[in-house]
Amino acid sequence: RRRRRLRRVRRRRVPGRGWRAGRRDVQLYVTAPPLRTMLLGVACGLHVASARGSCAAGLRSVQRWLGRDFHAQPLLAPTQRVPASRSGWSPCRRCLRAVTSGTAAASQGSEALPEAADVAAHLQLNVLGPWRRRSGELRVWGDAGPEGGVSAAELQLLQRLLEQMGDDQPQTLAEWGVRVLSTADPLGKAALTHYAVSRFLNTAPVYYQHLHESAAPPVPLGTALAPARPARPQKPELVPIKQVPTHSQSGLPLNCYLLHTLTHIELNAVDLAWDTVVRFSNIAGDVEAFGERGVVPMQLFVDFLRVADDESRHLGWCLQRLDELGVQYGSIPAHDMLWQGAYDSRDSLAARLAVVPCVQEARGLDAGPRLTTRLNSNNDHRTADIVDRISEEELPHVAVGVFWFREACAALEVPAGEVFQALVSEYCPLLKGNGPFNHKARADAGMQREWYDWSLSGGADSE
Repeated sequence: RRRRRLRRVRRRRVPGRGWRAGRRDVQLYVTAPPLRTMLLGVACGLHVASARGSCAAGLRSVQRWLGRDFHAQPLLAPTQRVPASRSGWSPCRRCLRAVTSGTAAASQGSEALPEAADVAAHLQLNVLGPWRRRSGELRVWGDAGPEGGVSAAELQLLQRLLEQMGDDQPQTLAEWGVRVLSTADPLGKAALTHYAVSRFLNTAPVYYQHLHESAAPPVPLGTALAPARPARPQKPELVPIKQVPTHSQSGLPLNCYLLHTLTHIELNAVDLAWDTVVRFSNIAGDVEAFGERGVVPMQLFVDFLRVADDESRHLGWCLQRLDELGVQYGSIPAHDMLWQGAYDSRDSLAARLAVVPCVQEARGLDAGPRLTTRLNSNNDHRTADIVDRISEEELPHVAVGVFWFREACAALEVPAGEVFQALVSEYCPLLKGNGPFNHKARADAGMQREWYDWSLSGGADSE
């Protein structure tokens, strides 16, 4: 009965989805005959599990059987193929795809990610180092991409906000953060953020020289009390995530709907980065690593300040493009789920590092390429280019969270992977294990797959 059923499957001809197309595209490669025999048994076991309606459970059991090497070593070699005729049976296409795609994704992630002991050096050299040296002054999206300077609207709004402050301007970076969090206007948040960053880093852009004395000293970090919630404009209305209208319910074109959603995310990202700087500023110290004198290195706050500056630039691009499309931010309701994660982790720096950069920001790595593809399919290539650039610049933000989370766990001598999974389960259980994942980008940011892919049975790493 099984042979007859499989013959019927092989004769099915659906363009791009049938058995013949799948057999050409999904091929099982192995590195040695004994391993070939083992993997063929794996696929057979998955075929039986699939017949019982539990293919995912079958895959997890196979992964437990093969051990951690199933995820840690590449099992696909483009020089050997196991034809179905040699094995005497043919697995169903779904099970064969489960074996090959799971192995290939694990191999790709393991090749891109260095050994656990070298992750910090990898991030410092290849991700964080170049990002920290990069200029953040490309704040206008021109015809050929980002351009230097700020828009006239942003500069005029900043000048008006500074005039309203008068002599009561903040004297420390933490106080500037409170002022940004207390500003409801999205463009005002972006303008104040970049101005405060330039004052703290003492970069003195040309377009800000007329706003303060050229000899003004850089502001120190200082300390301040973060507000319970950031200020928000009257629109959009904040509703539970299940009540957010879909594209068909919103009345907006698809590209405008997607861009409006991204604009709301970037607005929250600015506040999340500033809240981290302000809320934990009282434990900052002039040290090189965690654990020295019980304080947190100053570089952590500088990194999150740069994240806030990047997010303000992304917000400015989104607002500019919405204006070009004739859509105003706030046209449709939005959710408050992102800020809820920050509020829940307000008392723990480790939880904040796990929830905001390593979960929420990492979702941007997963969704960015798909969003770019949808916009290009909608023939809005300008918006697609903006989204693609934003997605590319999200990777260092995730790396910041991963790097400092690993540093904190190393100082406490606890396994980073297990602590990460415990914090995610406690603070954002709705987001744990929700794919699909961009394994390559997450590996480049220093995240091991066992951290976030809860379908794997090996659990977190024990480094």
